[in-house]
Amino acid sequence: ILLNGIQTLPYGHWRIGIYKHLVASEIAPEEAEERAMKARLRFKE
Repeated sequence: ILLNGIQTLPYGHWRIGIYKHLVASEIAPEEAEERAMKARLRFKE
């Protein structure tokens, strides 16, 4: 994800969804990008 809105992650990567959700929640794009890239998926066993 780049700050100019270009998606660099492949095929609807889940981090893009997190980024869009954070931006929609009125978080600054820079902060949203940082949070999205730090996020980890958790799987239930």
